[in-house]
Amino acid sequence: MPDMANVEKFSCWLESLSEFDYVINCAGIVRDNILGKIKTSDIIETVNINLVSNVLILNKFLPIMLNRQFGRLIIMGSIVGESGNVGQAVYSSSKSALVGLVRTAVREINLYTLRSKAANVTVNLLEPGFVKSNMTDRVPEKILDRILSRKPNQSLLEASAIADTVIDLLRAESPFNGAVLRANGGLSL
Repeated sequence: MPDMANVEKFSCWLESLSEFDYVINCAGIVRDNILGKIKTSDIIETVNINLVSNVLILNKFLPIMLNRQFGRLIIMGSIVGESGNVGQAVYSSSKSALVGLVRTAVREINLYTLRSKAANVTVNLLEPGFVKSNMTDRVPEKILDRILSRKPNQSLLEASAIADTVIDLLRAESPFNGAVLRANGGLSL
């Protein structure tokens, strides 16, 4: 996969792909800094990877899936897209924008099915909480302890729990479409 910060390269790479039944975009970066100190290049890179890549993916695969009458698109958001977080204004807003993107895509699927033929195509947003990962490894222990103290089990989520949720969303009989699923272990209700 090319550097997704370069929108043109990513767009060309997408065009080289053929048809898929399932597309899951887990891309995301964080460039932490407080408002007033964020570099313009960090803003552009974060928005391109966290938001623009998802628009490009939907733009490429949604029409293909509608024509084939089946497909599953899953976008990974973040709990921070809903709650906000100190030093993460760009990350938070880029992840928050995914809610509108997913809901718009589903409305367009509905419009397509009204005008044409029924299609078993879904687009869903999964908003994980804090998962054991390279990203959470960089969070200072004191801050992570404070965050986890607000959870019933006071621990990071395992990636396998997120994977299980993704598998459920990929099922052909999945009832979810346009859902914003919060997989955060009770951190946000």
